[in-house]
Amino acid sequence: MWHHPLMFLVFYLLFTLGIGWLWSTAVLYLL
Repeated sequence: MWHHPLMFLVFYLLFTLGIGWLWSTAVLYLL
């Protein structure tokens, strides 16, 4: 059940959201 495509999609979405949040925070901090 761990290799379900939906679980992978959710994990990928959370990962990209986390990266985007870190990027935006870093940009705001540098500005």
